Amino acid sequence: VTPKIAAIALPPGWSQKREDGRTIFRGPDPTLSVTVVVAQGSDLNSAIESGWKRVDAANIPTAKEWLPLPSAPRAFEKTLVAKYEIDAQQVYRQAISHLAKGHSFTILLQGPLVELKKRSAQVREIMGAVKPADWKPLELTKDDAISLGEEHLNKIRSFVDQGREKLEVPGVAIAIVQNGKVVLKHATGFADLKKQTPLTTQTHMMVGSITKSFTGLLLAKLVSEGKVQWNTPVTDLHPQFRLKSPEQTAKL
Repeated sequence: VTPKIAAIALPPGWSQKREDGRTIFRGPDPTLSVTVVVAQGSDLNSAIESGWKRVDAANIPTAKEWLPLPSAPRAFEKTLVAKYEIDAQQVYRQAISHLAKGHSFTILLQGPLVELKKRSAQVREIMGAVKPADWKPLELTKDDAISLGEEHLNKIRSFVDQGREKLEVPGVAIAIVQNGKVVLKHATGFADLKKQTPLTTQTHMMVGSITKSFTGLLLAKLVSEGKVQWNTPVTDLHPQFRLKSPEQTAKL
């Protein structure tokens, strides 16, 4: 019996359809789709190729690269990613296949690159939610915590280095704080890919992604301490601050 995938909460505007042993998720623009195929067997390469046949038997893409990930999510035993060239119509494709208990969980993504850029967060949400139906997250308590020694830190360094190369990330810097002390600072890759400038733990990064959450948290603390208000104009605190539009500057 082929195991089922856990229920997935659809992002707004997405639809879900079960068809011919596969589950198809379509975006607000139906040309963008995520197809999930669960099948028996542990050959992830074959699972990906077989999955594409179910999507469109007449147009099976040829992978330019096969990437076994350095580590898989806890729900799976191993993971394989297939990368493809963007075709002349600017259609993007990617395939990820996970192994769990003798079954492959294959996720096939395809759609116009311009639409994917608009929906990338929603696509990641769906793809990341694919788990076996009987999977339960590991529950950890403070009693499970360990003191990170050099062996652990070396494994973390190696994991980050391999992951950066496999996923083609230009540069990564990480820090780990345990019991109030920085136990690891590590940087790998390049701050400037064209100039091959090495990334270091002192390299300044552009603000984005998770740093926005930290910014919001720090601002909330300042508000709770009565040092600023939510409607305090930025120019009251930093008179030199400017956006391209004076009107937008005044409103921020």
